[in-house]
Amino acid sequence: MNHLAYSPVRGRAPRLVAGAASALLLGALALGGCTAGVRQSGVGTGGSGGTTGTGGSGASGGTTGTGGHTTGTGGGGGDIVIQTDAGPSDAAGCQTADVMFNPTNPTVFILVDLSGSEFDTATTGIFFNLRPAVEQVVMSLQDQVRFGIGSFVGDHATGSCKLDYSQVAPALDNYQAIKTAYDSWGPLQPYGSKADTPMYAAIEMVNATLKADTDTGPKYMMLVTDSETDFCDDGNALCPADAITYLAQSMYAQTPSIGTLVVGLPSGLTQISTAVLQNLANAGVGQPIAIPAGSGASTTTDFWYQCNGSMTTGAAWMSLYSQAGLTGMRALANYSAAAGTATAFTPSDTSTAALVTQISAAINTIPRSCVFQLPTFTIDTTKLNEAQVYLLDKSGNKNVVSLDSSKTNGWYMDNITTNSQGMMTSTTLELFGDACTQLRSQNTVDIKFNFPCDLVITIDKP
Repeated sequence: MNHLAYSPVRGRAPRLVAGAASALLLGALALGGCTAGVRQSGVGTGGSGGTTGTGGSGASGGTTGTGGHTTGTGGGGGDIVIQTDAGPSDAAGCQTADVMFNPTNPTVFILVDLSGSEFDTATTGIFFNLRPAVEQVVMSLQDQVRFGIGSFVGDHATGSCKLDYSQVAPALDNYQAIKTAYDSWGPLQPYGSKADTPMYAAIEMVNATLKADTDTGPKYMMLVTDSETDFCDDGNALCPADAITYLAQSMYAQTPSIGTLVVGLPSGLTQISTAVLQNLANAGVGQPIAIPAGSGASTTTDFWYQCNGSMTTGAAWMSLYSQAGLTGMRALANYSAAAGTATAFTPSDTSTAALVTQISAAINTIPRSCVFQLPTFTIDTTKLNEAQVYLLDKSGNKNVVSLDSSKTNGWYMDNITTNSQGMMTSTTLELFGDACTQLRSQNTVDIKFNFPCDLVITIDKP
């Protein structure tokens, strides 16, 4: 939801600007004063003895003077009035809001893998390029995005899978806390220790953190992964992939929904790596997923036979199966014949610059809100036809958005109530249908609202 404030500027409110690599920028809000075609009536003059005082413009006349030399009471100040030469365009300029995409701050929790596949040696590997890339993005967007971060690795030294998980809870201006934590993370010590990848358990931790977070903005988990996950037993690759895809589907389906953004680093260690990344991206936005080609499974029953087995895989996979309340012989996730088309952002290489570009691009997919909150003044919904709402594109063209009480394609007010004077009022404006789609277009750079003075109810009189 977008929040508008009745003030000259609104600092630190984020805005989404299409086309930039770091697409979340600071926004501002300006509301114009009542100048165009609008004036406050003056105070009337007093009547001389025995005559009637002259009324102020837009006001009633003064009372009749009593006595030969007593001055009558002046006419009282009138209500705010529209001047006679003020047409609809003048009225529409009285209360204006120029909004540069001020969405409620999104929360992005970045989950990074500290398993052995992230470290080629003690000084090189994906981790050593990924860390500065993540920190660079967080630093540039920390006042606009509520970033959190978590790291995980499976320690198998004791013979059983021990999840080693650390996190920094999401917040605005979180760069220093994230950098301090991230810089302290690294491979299991001593270097070369067997480090496994129980991502399913780490995702459950992230879900718990985001569900407990009381912020009302949109929430996302960002997976930066090569998709090579396991249950700490180097078992069948299909089963842990099924588990993390199921968890991404479940997080999206729950209330409030938690989406998944995927920055994929396919390793090629298994045939299903690319397909798993695509499934995670689809699951995280509610699109269908497909059984990974090359997995050896052709039906969801095959998942049951491959995953309901011995070793750690069987126990962990069945634990999720029981928690989900599933019955019969099937997979954890819900599969379809064809997969969706969500984007798994895959850098052309694993350089820091390429990773920055892809992480920024993933964040830029967070949709702009089509709901705008007007908290400081109330709109008389019986006069909405006097207002103007329009979008500006990159070429400077003004595209008027039509008023649409059917809420099909255009703008209208939500949450309409009746006040003590019997007026129908609302403080929430929303775009619907193609109008919302156009707002979210990469070609749209601005939205403007113009409300006439007689449409805005809560104007304080001097």
